[in-house]
Amino acid sequence: MYVSSNTVVTLTIDVFYYLLIFALLLWYTYWRLSRKHLLELAAKLPGPKGWPIIGNALDFTGTSPGMKQNKLMFFFL
Repeated sequence: MYVSSNTVVTLTIDVFYYLLIFALLLWYTYWRLSRKHLLELAAKLPGPKGWPIIGNALDFTGTSPGMKQNKLMFFFL
């Protein structure tokens, strides 16, 4: 049975990607477990919940500075 070199390259790349995904999942699991106490402490901080990447930036769009200050005082007091 003859296998073309193109098929071998495709199989090698497939195996590489499967191993890469597996390694990334292992790393993420380790990262989450090793920083579990920090994540628990961060969840206890007062204030509004933020979005990933942009944080709380959307809370401050389209309002006057006085309204922003009142909004911050509401969340932190």
